[in-house]
Order: sequence, then structure tokens, then C-alpha cells
Amino acid sequence: MKLSLVTVNYNSFEQTQSLLHDLDHQTDQDFDCVVIDNNSEKTDQQKLGQFGNRNWLSIIYNSDNLGFAGGCNVGIAHALKSSADYVLLINNDTNVDSNFIAELRQQMVGEGIMALPLQEGPNVAYAGQVKWLQPTLSHLHAPIDKDTSLLYAIGGGVLIHRSVFKKVGPLDERYFLYFEDADYSLRARRKGTPFRYLTAPIITHKISQSTKKLGSPIILRYHYRNMFMFNQRHAPWPLRIILPAWAFLGIVKQILKLILRP
Repeated sequence: MKLSLVTVNYNSFEQTQSLLHDLDHQTDQDFDCVVIDNNSEKTDQQKLGQFGNRNWLSIIYNSDNLGFAGGCNVGIAHALKSSADYVLLINNDTNVDSNFIAELRQQMVGEGIMALPLQEGPNVAYAGQVKWLQPTLSHLHAPIDKDTSLLYAIGGGVLIHRSVFKKVGPLDERYFLYFEDADYSLRARRKGTPFRYLTAPIITHKISQSTKKLGSPIILRYHYRNMFMFNQRHAPWPLRIILPAWAFLGIVKQILKLILRP
């Protein structure tokens, strides 16, 4: 079974370098990895290019910043073209231990989507949970023993069998970042895709540096814009009816906060 890892870099070479260093020291080297650079600054791209001499590594430089969803789609297409049986989407601001690939390979059985546990500070996130009409999504910090319609595989660490992409298609690039992983899980579940929520191997997830560099007003915009789009597509119909009014009140609230804060 061929395994391909996909990660996205945006002006965050130090974080990507740390992950690639971990992959360089795996006990099981039977994998490949593609890094998608989302039109980072030239100095960041040059530093990233220094890692290009690994036989397991490919680097693709996008001419535009396609966001997390678009960047992942470029990597997924590359992996599938290279005959990958499983594709692991993994954030670049993560770390893994030396047995990560060996342990992951033991989970590569059957089709479907497998959510990997993410160490987030003192807690381990095993899945995400959808909350309707909320601009942010929450993570669950207890092992998942039963799949439900409101659970989703967190995009920072998710293993996907190639057959899923054939049935569901790529990530929705309109999201750019935020909500694209929840959207993909709900779309996949409607296609009858089986889900597994693993307890190992664990990925250590650091605080994202790429999104910080986009700026908080832009981040706020994506949270609310994507919440609206996500709920418009997936929420129960009574909530879709009140969505415009709820969104308007949310916008007014944020404007008042910006005006009144020091």
C-alpha cells in the first residue's frame, strides 16, 4: 500500500522544516511526501527548496495562495497521480515521533476516512464537532467510540483512502481555510464513507503561524463567511431560514466590538 503525505506551507518554513526533519528520521521510510508552497515570500521558498534532495520529498510551488483547501487539492492530485493508495493530510505546524509512519501503516486497512489524534497542548483532539450557526468549530478530547452525523475528521491530521476522492471529489476550495474539513466529512458521510477515529499514532499540533500572518480581520472574515456557507449547505432547513438574520446580527456585533474596543 503506497502512502503519500500532503502538507501546505505559507511563509512558515521553520514549522515545515521541523516536520520534514521528523519525517527524515522515520524508522519506516516507505512513504513519500509532497509540500505545497502557497506562494510564500522568496526567502521562505528558497529555504524550503534546500530540502528538495530527499528521494521521498516533492515540492510544488503555487503561483497564488490557494488557501489550505486549494493547496491540499494540488497535493492530493499529485499523490493520486503517483498511485497513492492512502493520502495523509497533515498540518505543517506539527511534529511526529520516529515510529509514526510504522504505526500509521498498521491502520491502513480498508477504505474510508481515518481521523488521527492531535495533541493540542495538554489535550488530545480525536475529532471535530459541528455546532450549527457558530463561527468556530470545537474539538472533542475523548476517544470516539461511535460515529455520528455531527462529527468530522480534523484536517490537520486525516488519512483518506483514494476511493474516497473518487466518490466525494476534492476539498471545496471556496472555503480557503476553516470549515473545509467539516464540509468534506459531511459530504463523505452522505456518500456512505466509513469513518474511524484512531487513538494512535498521535500528531503533536503547535499553534498555527501561517494563519497569524494573514491578520486577525481576515481570519474573522473567513470564520463568519465560511460559517454562513457551511450552514447554508448542511444545516437543518429551519436553521437555514433564520441564517440571514442571524448572520446580520453577528456582523453588527463584530462592528460594535471594533468600534468600542480601545
